[in-house]
Amino acid sequence: MIEAPFRPRRLAGHDGLPSALVVSIVLVIGLACTACASPQFSDGREPVRSGSADAAALAPSVALGGSDAAGLSSGDSGGPLTPGAAGGSGIAGGPAGAAGRSDNVDAGTAPAGAAPADVADAGAAATPVVPATPPVVGPPASAECPAKAVFSLQFAITLKWQGRSIAGVVPLVRGGMGTATVWARWEFDEIAGRSQSVITSCGMTLPDMAAGGAFDAEQYGFHYADSIWDRPSMPRWTLDWKRKCKLPGCALESELAIWTVGASVAAGTSSGLGPLDRIQSADHDGDGYEGLSLTVRSPSEQTATGGHYSYVPFSVTGGGPRAETLFTAMQIVGRFYGNLEGCDAMAGLVQGVSLEMRPIGCLARASASASQTAVCSIEQSSSIDQNMPVFEAVTEARFEGRRVADTADCAAVRQVWK
Repeated sequence: MIEAPFRPRRLAGHDGLPSALVVSIVLVIGLACTACASPQFSDGREPVRSGSADAAALAPSVALGGSDAAGLSSGDSGGPLTPGAAGGSGIAGGPAGAAGRSDNVDAGTAPAGAAPADVADAGAAATPVVPATPPVVGPPASAECPAKAVFSLQFAITLKWQGRSIAGVVPLVRGGMGTATVWARWEFDEIAGRSQSVITSCGMTLPDMAAGGAFDAEQYGFHYADSIWDRPSMPRWTLDWKRKCKLPGCALESELAIWTVGASVAAGTSSGLGPLDRIQSADHDGDGYEGLSLTVRSPSEQTATGGHYSYVPFSVTGGGPRAETLFTAMQIVGRFYGNLEGCDAMAGLVQGVSLEMRPIGCLARASASASQTAVCSIEQSSSIDQNMPVFEAVTEARFEGRRVADTADCAAVRQVWK
């Protein structure tokens, strides 16, 4: 019997596709998915799957501080991560102490003797561990420094002076050279678009001087007590500044600074203190005496060379009373040029600096061992003024400033440099 030829039926929803063909496609897909689900190597092993315990055991170390890894880095500038060259020590470009891969696998090719599982791991896209960004100390480089801030300022003036003598014959004081150091509190602010600072003197040291002639073995030292600068009667000055910008590194330039202590001088006057009898003295240290009290170091104090200081004599013979305290008027003039070194420091030079000091009075002892003092006569004060050396600045002074608390007083300003 002759059978009718086979006519494949059409499945519902698959018009045009023979059912046999559909079945074949389904079988092929099923086999393929089975192979995907359970891939094997030629030796029958299954590859390690990501996230499994085996994967964690086989994964190369990616941790900070690894001794065998060069690390990951975006550089200090925050740039992209840069992989190291194949065969190198892991991923290059990282800072010291940062770690990365150190298995030296090159683009999915296993090194000699490596297991195929290593190749599979090398080809996977691993997520690197990026080192944490270190904390920023101080404001970012692009941040403006605050307009209002208080600084402790120190500057040293190298001075020289000529010897003094009577009638050019009898030497009294030798010529010499030394350093005067000044400390000040500078309060900066922005007022009506202009940078200003309010200055308060907070301390000063002076160089020693040596006698000549009949007093050849004598040495004189001078000392301003710290306590006198802490008194509210000390004067303040306002100084304008030119600031190119408010960023770290920006240039600073002041107007001409004129500081006068122990005397009253018209604002902006830098022509000096004038003759002794015309100096308008002022009791800025509030001790009841005109001028700023400068203590002469006593014979009980040792010099740097192991000797002892002497009080200042009035007579060329050295006999009679001697001065143990000088009441002084002082003026410092200079213009400041420098830069902000960060927002908490500044440094630069004081150009055209000068220091003038005049004794306008004194207290005297009848002898070095006398316990009582007396106010000097006009003749005695004039004698000291005539024989006091005239200071001359040798070079530009260098200044440094460090930011302190807004509430810092003169004691805190001096402590910065101790």
